[in-house]
Amino acid sequence: MKALFVVETDRVYLSWGPARHKTPGLPAGQAHVAGRLVLRKHRNDLQFLNIQRNSIPDAAAADPELTAGPLLFEQTDYNLYLCAKGKGRLSILHRDPLITRDISAEGGGRIMHGYVNFGSQVGRSEFTVLIDGKPEFSFEVEVFPAKLDYFTDYREILAEVQEMLTGLALEYLRATFQMGLGFRVPQPTHVEWLSLLRHVMDELERALRYIAAKPVRGLSREPAVVRVEKVKRVDAMVRSVLRRGKGTGAVLELGEGLRVRERVEEYRARTVLDTPEHRWIARQMKLVHQRIRLLRHQEWQRLQEGGGKTERGRQVIRELDRLDERIALLCRLEPLAAAGDTLPPGFVSLQLLAAPGYREAYRAFLLLSLGLRLEGGLIRLSVKELSQLYEYWCYLALLRLISEETGRAIPAHELFSVRQRGLQVLLQKGRTGSVTFEGGSGRRVKVVYNPRFQGDYILIPQQPDMLITLEDPEWPVMHLLLDAKYRVDFSPEYVQKYASPGPPEDALNVLHRYRDAIVENARLSEGGEGPERTIVHAAAVFPYREPSEGDYKKSLLWRSLEKIGIGAVPLLPGEEAYLREWLRKALGRGGEELQVLYRLGRVQELERPIVNKSGTGQGHPFRTHRWTSRLALERARVLEELFLETEPEWRLYEGLRARGVRFHIEPGPVKVPNPENPAGRAWFITENGILARYAGASGFVIKERHGREKYFLKLEEVLQLFEKYAIFSIN
Repeated sequence: MKALFVVETDRVYLSWGPARHKTPGLPAGQAHVAGRLVLRKHRNDLQFLNIQRNSIPDAAAADPELTAGPLLFEQTDYNLYLCAKGKGRLSILHRDPLITRDISAEGGGRIMHGYVNFGSQVGRSEFTVLIDGKPEFSFEVEVFPAKLDYFTDYREILAEVQEMLTGLALEYLRATFQMGLGFRVPQPTHVEWLSLLRHVMDELERALRYIAAKPVRGLSREPAVVRVEKVKRVDAMVRSVLRRGKGTGAVLELGEGLRVRERVEEYRARTVLDTPEHRWIARQMKLVHQRIRLLRHQEWQRLQEGGGKTERGRQVIRELDRLDERIALLCRLEPLAAAGDTLPPGFVSLQLLAAPGYREAYRAFLLLSLGLRLEGGLIRLSVKELSQLYEYWCYLALLRLISEETGRAIPAHELFSVRQRGLQVLLQKGRTGSVTFEGGSGRRVKVVYNPRFQGDYILIPQQPDMLITLEDPEWPVMHLLLDAKYRVDFSPEYVQKYASPGPPEDALNVLHRYRDAIVENARLSEGGEGPERTIVHAAAVFPYREPSEGDYKKSLLWRSLEKIGIGAVPLLPGEEAYLREWLRKALGRGGEELQVLYRLGRVQELERPIVNKSGTGQGHPFRTHRWTSRLALERARVLEELFLETEPEWRLYEGLRARGVRFHIEPGPVKVPNPENPAGRAWFITENGILARYAGASGFVIKERHGREKYFLKLEEVLQLFEKYAIFSIN
């Protein structure tokens, strides 16, 4: 089988290829996308003898500076083969120890081979080849999603998850990474802070060692007892001592009756390292050291709770230990060790901003106070596996759709139920992490992330991804279950059976088990009266985009939702119509469909009829309903006056008529009035094109013939403007 890429140097031969004949491909419309293969030398005299890259012409592929390479995909086995040309023991290094666990050595370490599988991780990944423990070269590849469009769907999912909280999208240690940058946020998570520390640690160490080698010292004046003839600086304090005869030793006669002690006290200046700048840096280093040790303790506890068997967890502990050692050594540098603890109030320093070494250290500490954004940049950030990101995005998409369908805003204070322990940031599971949309007349829709059903009557606890509960006093309680499955079966047998790709059959079977658990839970909680008061529907959401609009409706997975209440719904950014339709039907059955209820009072006849005439005396057909206010109904004499819904509009109307100005009225679009700031929708239009409308608290808005807008708070100013330009009626 042809290798995807080959790298041969003067000492090493490397081959990377697919482990099976058929590998995933890009979604339609991405055929022009290139993969990535970046080579970096670690030995100055290293020579690249042969470089091959699949689907790239040989002449271009041989260039070691080229960054294009073959496409690699998630959840795919790749075969890695390494061979040393001479003596020496090979090894391959990756930050994530799990990615190289299936690679073994033979021939005394001269040959290495095995499988690499990135799971559901996507992004860039870097490997380093070593001989006898010394780095030879590194190669960086890029892993693409097999079920999503990398540059649209994946980027949008990532953006929406980090919009909620960047830490939810990040992991401290994974096989792939994305590029990010610092971003000011109210409270960065631990994983963001530690990722930033790893990024700035080398620069911070260089800056502090430069400071230790070339410190900017301060001056300190301290008292010293010296012989009187060796006093260097006769200041006011020394003169006072001499004048009062203070000091020690014998009395010396200086003539003219002047007598002084043999030794006196003076304040001499000396250079010191205990400066405010060094104190500030030492305090920042102490805080960094404390936080590293706190994280190390929390990660150790998590590792022990998991039985201590996670190689990735042990690698995190090792990295924290190395950071702890480096920080401890830096804290013992002379300028920091000599620094005191206190700082003057409101301390600022130009030295921290401008002096060599100091400005680099200050910039590094400033960066540690930021959060992160996955928007390109220089910082390598490990991202959660795509299956977890997809589940989080499905939860956010569900909340957004329910908000739109019910007309209720997402309660932000309930949405951000986040659990942070050490370097792990997750959405809060269970009923404490629920979001409730309150409706009228006691109705409400409640969304719970990862609810847990357990008890004596449930043999195995059940925990679906999402539970939507519809409660209405007049309807039975309805539960909708959603399980996010980042798995799609495209096999011909599956498509023939269900008339569409979809989630694996084991995922559909789990939905039946979830439904039985909830019905049983409801039955027992109601005193054994039976499950008739609980309705449960369940669906698996999966990443799939139908080829043509409406194709998925023909599938058994969609039709079974209506027939038996269990099925599957495709869900991707921009492909939310099926989930919306399913929710809309459920909300309608549950009495949650949006309705407006008007309660009419007793019908009364107006004291005076409203004549179907305009201001010019002409009548018009009454073909549609008219929107107006109670004020207009009580005052109107002709039909046109029903457009005058507010008191200021009536005053303008009467003022223009009193001045004989010729005008007509045209209504604007109907809007629900704001009771705190009622505005009119009637436009007063003169025959030469001057328009006026009452705009509430802003006063009257006037549009002149050249399109300019002006606002007037006083009615008299508006009337004067109309008189200036208007055509008058002849009475």
